[in-house]
Amino acid sequence: MNLAQRLCLWRARCQARGADEALYRVAGQPVALADGYVPLLLDYTHEDRAAKGLRAFVADQQKGPPVYFSAAQLVDEAPLLLLHGPAGSGKSTLARHLLRHLARDEAVLPVYHQVTAPVTLSSLLAEEGGLALAALEAGYTVTLIIDGAEHWQAETFFNQAAPYVMAFPRLRMLLLGRSEPCREWGLAAQWQRHGLLPLQAEQRRAFIAQRWPALAESFAARGDAHLLSRPAAFALALGVGDAPGELALAERGARAAGDTTLLRSRYVQDLLSVGRWRGADGPVLAAHLRREPQRWAEPLLYLAQERLRAGVPVDDLISALPAAGAAGLLLACALHQQVPAPSAAARQTLLAALRVMVETAREPLASRVSAAQWLARWGDPRDLQALVEVPAGTLTLGSLRHANSAPVSQMPMAAYRIGRSPVCNRDYLAFVAATGRPWRSEQGRLPERANAPAVDLTWHDAMAYCAWLTAQWRAQGRIAATDTVCLPSEPQWEYAARGPQPESVEADVYPWAGPWAPDHGNGEEAALNDTCAVGLFPAGRSPWGCDDLCGQVWEWTTTLWGEDMATPRFAYPYAEDGREAPDAPAEVRRVLRGGCFSSPAWKACCTYRGSLEPEGYWRGNGFRVVVNAG
Repeated sequence: MNLAQRLCLWRARCQARGADEALYRVAGQPVALADGYVPLLLDYTHEDRAAKGLRAFVADQQKGPPVYFSAAQLVDEAPLLLLHGPAGSGKSTLARHLLRHLARDEAVLPVYHQVTAPVTLSSLLAEEGGLALAALEAGYTVTLIIDGAEHWQAETFFNQAAPYVMAFPRLRMLLLGRSEPCREWGLAAQWQRHGLLPLQAEQRRAFIAQRWPALAESFAARGDAHLLSRPAAFALALGVGDAPGELALAERGARAAGDTTLLRSRYVQDLLSVGRWRGADGPVLAAHLRREPQRWAEPLLYLAQERLRAGVPVDDLISALPAAGAAGLLLACALHQQVPAPSAAARQTLLAALRVMVETAREPLASRVSAAQWLARWGDPRDLQALVEVPAGTLTLGSLRHANSAPVSQMPMAAYRIGRSPVCNRDYLAFVAATGRPWRSEQGRLPERANAPAVDLTWHDAMAYCAWLTAQWRAQGRIAATDTVCLPSEPQWEYAARGPQPESVEADVYPWAGPWAPDHGNGEEAALNDTCAVGLFPAGRSPWGCDDLCGQVWEWTTTLWGEDMATPRFAYPYAEDGREAPDAPAEVRRVLRGGCFSSPAWKACCTYRGSLEPEGYWRGNGFRVVVNAG
């Protein structure tokens, strides 16, 4: 059999795979993949893509609802892609759907592997008599779909993949894995990573109305239930109706349905396993979690919630969980929040442990992000308005590595104070409450975002906050009567970021005096695609002690750029030429510095100069303050 015949046969097998297999059941009838797949969305919007070039909304423009990319869309566009989600988020179903979809293209060979233990990439490519390698060598596009990426170590996989990616430009790879640990992976060059979103209420309603109109009315009342946002739980509920919680839903599904792909899934099997632990005490459950935190954290939460609904105390579990590590501490916080009469002493104990996790940065980033959100909900004890002293000295301003940052010059700097962190939601909200100034932020008022940078702010918003804070701090005696709170000038921002570091022609300059590292800043490589609490990257602190200067949010400065986005009218070397004028026409852009959560390393550095119209705003733009002596 020649290669063309082998490929034709393989495509036919792919299109037939799962066609007759019951994905789940509705009203006792099996639902196959072709009828039962709900398209999955990603945590990546069209606005996110546009804002890579610092596109932003203008002041009189209303923001529409976010338009998310679907998983299938990004698979078509991104040749090297890692998608992650929790158990039951639809990863395996997505893989099977893509396999059938891609097999219709005669120029593409889709290959699907579901791995349950570490294997080598070469062994996967050698399966089926080396069909994938033969197709690549013959010039076909091969899309390799690997489900179960969490069974690899990131470095091991990318080291194995690199030679194939280099040798075969037509090789495309999609990795699917659990969020823990895949969202923590340090990505190799050219790879993208995104998370699978829960099912939106409108998605669920439209899906039911189209396929099973008779169920639409009964589901309308619970269409926004958190339980049904998990694709696996939604599919179970379609077959057996609603249930008081995930464990009961899984057990009802196991009793009522025959053999289906869904019931064999790890998600359902883990729920059934935890259901058999109902009589176990807190220390025993914590021991299970300590052995396999990634597997049992979520099912144990559901078990504890079931106990709370039944009026059974969970104090012994809350007390035992922190000893199980970061997953245990976060689970203890989630349960403490749901206890009818939580203990103040227990909360203080949890707060102290959360603060240690946030400030020491020994745990994975995702755990620190969650820990900081609990701090925000309960009142972050850190001083989010702290100032650091920047001593007088000489600044090496600019870089030869970026055209708009050249030439490099030396500049004397007077001493000043600057915010250790960008201005946070909690503090900007106080300004909004006091002044009534409008704020377009979609997340700024959420309790769990109180310690994250305030965003969706124009340059004028930032300047108005500074004027208000000047009066507040003078009245409080925090600054002298002649001191002024303001945005930093461009040299002040760069001096705070790089300190006394000289220019380097070999590499970009970062606050930590070394190459970019994902655990040093919230940039593109961190793959959060959002702001997070300030201070989560102590390794990225500047020489003077500032946090989050590179990545996190683009920060407004007082300095003018000019009208043209590509070429500054106020070029380097820096000069007293009117570029610090407080009043300028609306079309004259102001300088932004530092990059944001979606910026690549070459932008999220000490020297890259961005710009935006002063009326522009976006969820990746914020600011920090300086105090200039009078």
